[in-house]
Amino acid sequence: MEESRQPHKRILHGIKHVHHHVKRHAWRLFIPHQGNNHQPHALRPRALRVYSIGLILVKVFVSGFLFLVYPSSGEFASITASQILSLTNASRAENGIASLSLNSTLNRAASLKAQDMIANNYFAHTSPQGVKPWDFLKRAGYSYSAAGENLAMDFTEAETVHTAFMNSPSHRENILNGKYTEMGIAVVSGKIDGRETTLLVEFFGKPYQQAAAVAQQAKPTPTPTPTPATQPKPAPAPKPAAQPVTYTAKLASQSAASLAIKTNEIIPVWVEFTNTGTATWTNSGEHFIALNVANPPGRESVFRNDAWKAPYRPGIMDQTQVRPGQNARFSFTLQAPAQAGTYEEDFGLVAENLTWIAGGSVNIPITVVEEQKQETPTTVEVVGQATPPPPVEQTPPPANTAQQPTNLAVPPANIAVEQPSPAPETQVLGEQSGDFVGLLVEISNKFFVVFLIFIIIALLLNILIRIRIQHPHLIFQTSLVIILAASAVLYKPHFLESVTRVLTIT
Repeated sequence: MEESRQPHKRILHGIKHVHHHVKRHAWRLFIPHQGNNHQPHALRPRALRVYSIGLILVKVFVSGFLFLVYPSSGEFASITASQILSLTNASRAENGIASLSLNSTLNRAASLKAQDMIANNYFAHTSPQGVKPWDFLKRAGYSYSAAGENLAMDFTEAETVHTAFMNSPSHRENILNGKYTEMGIAVVSGKIDGRETTLLVEFFGKPYQQAAAVAQQAKPTPTPTPTPATQPKPAPAPKPAAQPVTYTAKLASQSAASLAIKTNEIIPVWVEFTNTGTATWTNSGEHFIALNVANPPGRESVFRNDAWKAPYRPGIMDQTQVRPGQNARFSFTLQAPAQAGTYEEDFGLVAENLTWIAGGSVNIPITVVEEQKQETPTTVEVVGQATPPPPVEQTPPPANTAQQPTNLAVPPANIAVEQPSPAPETQVLGEQSGDFVGLLVEISNKFFVVFLIFIIIALLLNILIRIRIQHPHLIFQTSLVIILAASAVLYKPHFLESVTRVLTIT
């Protein structure tokens, strides 16, 4: 019986010994008393030097590694966008779906959306002002028959975001949608709700194709021309006097005599004028023909859109050349202001660097109404065939004249929600596994915070337990280490050090 109790006694004795040993060392490390000359070993100069070197080495290693991988936010955006495209096409290939090409116009639309979220402090498909994803596509000049959007916030690696998208049915549907042929990606860093974050905007699209019927005319069979008989040369006729060059115009037609649109809505508009003067109009050269804001001229219109040629100029003539008696079309976009009300916009034709064109003015009454807030779908598709605008009369330029490509405004497709279900709710996915960069940053941040708490508590114990016996040099040196630790917590030279690992997608 006594022998069976011996192991238990030895275990209890060992536990007591360890407890006594730990207590004795903790007493020497943290508690000021006569045995350590009222200078806890944890706060002595040697220990403080070790703490300082450790803090500096960890900070230098983490920040140096981040700058080595991502030297700047621009480099991070470029690398991440490239990886996102590769991962997206890899997932599509695994499911037997054609790859997406990167479209520069969709890239611009995605960048506009990302910058708008930073500027207006939100993370959602629809902005607080009611601007929808598709408004950014139109603003960038992308005409589509189908489009989709994926958003992500607070990430440090592309693989983490793509995995989260593929695990979400609605986001996965956008990535694996066979209708889409193009993609636009924007990765930006900035502040939302007062904290540093990274944003990813993915736009998927299928461009709107407008069929153009071209009549093929058969070439007539040439017939031999008989050789004319020799005739005496007639006397030269007198040359008519040269006509003066004049610029006059007359309004021929327009897309709408008046408009009723919603706040922040972007719509296409066109007007046509007849060239009633003697000068041939061109859309390039010294005296090219343009449409400017009028009454007063030179002002910045409240309906200005990013696609305008200038704050005072909606656009230039669509055709390369328009002779006297022919019609010229001017296509442009209007973006309604955020304030509802009744407006009138005046526009006039100008021959650049020469004159305003008489008769080349148009007034458009515009009523702006508040938009009804609705849930924003993440996918849209054209239904039916969009009606093309009337054909624009094109006049071939004279021989040996350099032609410049003309961007004709394509009317936006009439869109409808592909699925009547509301937009997917924002998903806060929490800390993501496999995110090495994010994990490294998080561990280092927690290390600095824990050490800061430790050194503050150690200093308070030293001061409060023997408040009448103090060593000023010890308090001063420890305070310097506390300042160093606090600096490590607060100073984040690389922008990714401020990004949390709580990934959010919508």
